Amino acid sequence: MYQQHPSEELNRLFHQKPYQGQNPEFAQLIFFGLDANFSEDIEDDIENFEQIKEYLKDGVAYWEKYSPERLPLVSVPDRFQVPFFSSKIRH
Repeated sequence: MYQQHPSEELNRLFHQKPYQGQNPEFAQLIFFGLDANFSEDIEDDIENFEQIKEYLKDGVAYWEKYSPERLPLVSVPDRFQVPFFSSKIRH
C-alpha cells in the first residue's frame, strides 16, 4: 500500500517537481512507475539523503555531474539498469 512519505522535505521536493530526472516535456524517454519508495528514516542517512535531494532538484544536472548511469542509492547497477544503460540511450 502506497501512502504519503513522512518526510516533509521529500514531499516538498516532489510537489515542486512531480517527476524524477528530465522534465517530461523535454524527455526523449518516459518511464512510469511508483519507484520512489524511500525508507521512512531516509533523512537519518545524511549522505544519501543529500544525494537524493540533489537528484530530485535537478536530475539532469545530477547526471552531468556524476554520470548518466548513476542514481542516488544505487552503487551497483541492478538487472534493469545494466541492459538499459548498455543500450547507449542518453539525455
